[in-house]
Amino acid sequence: MSPQVLSVDDFALRKRHTYGTLLVDLERRRPLALLPDREASTAARWLEAHPGVEVLVRDRAEAYAEAARLGAPTACQVADRFHLLQNLADVLTDVFRAHVPQLARVNAERTQAPMPVHDPAYPATGPSLSTVPLAPPKPSTRALALATTRRAQRVATYEQVWSCRQQGWTLDAIAHQVGLSRRTVRRYLQSPMFPERQPRHGRDRSILDPYKATLLAGWNRGCRNGWHLFRTIRDHGFPGQYGIVALYVRRMRQAQGLAPRQRRSDQPLPTVTEPPRRILTPRRATWLVLRASEQATAQDRQQLARLTQ
Repeated sequence: MSPQVLSVDDFALRKRHTYGTLLVDLERRRPLALLPDREASTAARWLEAHPGVEVLVRDRAEAYAEAARLGAPTACQVADRFHLLQNLADVLTDVFRAHVPQLARVNAERTQAPMPVHDPAYPATGPSLSTVPLAPPKPSTRALALATTRRAQRVATYEQVWSCRQQGWTLDAIAHQVGLSRRTVRRYLQSPMFPERQPRHGRDRSILDPYKATLLAGWNRGCRNGWHLFRTIRDHGFPGQYGIVALYVRRMRQAQGLAPRQRRSDQPLPTVTEPPRRILTPRRATWLVLRASEQATAQDRQQLARLTQ
């Protein structure tokens, strides 16, 4: 029995190399066939051999549209919700890549007023009069210069891709000329402005991360001795050396405006806090917009309102 409502989609046998086609009866919710490729002619032959399809649900690929026109010309073609959402997400991401300064402003506001971080072993003695965020570690001059140089190279390549496109070059010809993959060339051509790279937060991970709450709590209780803080977290299993802790202590001292080796102040000192690490990137901003309202947190709604402004 031929299906009346049929889903047509591709699947990867080897991603980016070999694909097939999956046919599913949506009324009975069961797969019907696996085709060896995703060519229009192959899918059209299957449809011709199984007449009676009234609704064909597919992505927006031209191959499956052509297959429906050839093999099931009377069927109503429907774009499925998954691919509509995926296409919308891709477009939104490109939009946000063109508004990186606005994302940076939202991130800056978020890190300027973080919640205090305390370790259960060091409970706060009372409400803090004020809080001050811990400034992120500054990259070295060499690393900053290298990043600037590499970005300039990417911008030059991006401009070269668009120059070739305006001269009528094909996607394959551009990719061969500039030495990029077709996927990267296509992404460049879909971006009206140079797409900035999203930060890779995995590189910011440190063996100190599980112990930062303890360091912050001890510091905010008045312990200004780096060696004492080091010994405290070492007793909790910290495997690193004192130098890592010393750098973190220096950042806490700078956040409170203390001079080197200064341990006391005549004025009440603000509570030092660790800003949230997950910044708003173009991709995260996209899902902030698309996330269902019942799944959004109060912080999500606040970020979205500020981003909209």
